[in-house]
Amino acid sequence: MKHDDEDAVNIKGKGNEPIDAFFNALATVGITGYKFVDYFEHAISIGSDAKAVSYIHLISPNGKQLFGVGISHNINYASIRGILCAINRSINDND
Repeated sequence: MKHDDEDAVNIKGKGNEPIDAFFNALATVGITGYKFVDYFEHAISIGSDAKAVSYIHLISPNGKQLFGVGISHNINYASIRGILCAINRSINDND
């Protein structure tokens, strides 16, 4: 992950499931205050190499509703990409 237009950094976090662990990992680099509201996921192709899409709903530290979408062959990665999409949209909107 890249943070503040610098070199890529590795982050680690623990949690009771992958999304919780990812939010805890984000906190280690100062990305905090986002509230996870809901998500929906489903397959977008068929077969053993099917891709999944995850739609993420967050609330920003300022209370703004945020939405992101992530796609991957791994549903956990799709969710993480959706979270990053929502957070990046928030940052780009100067929220």
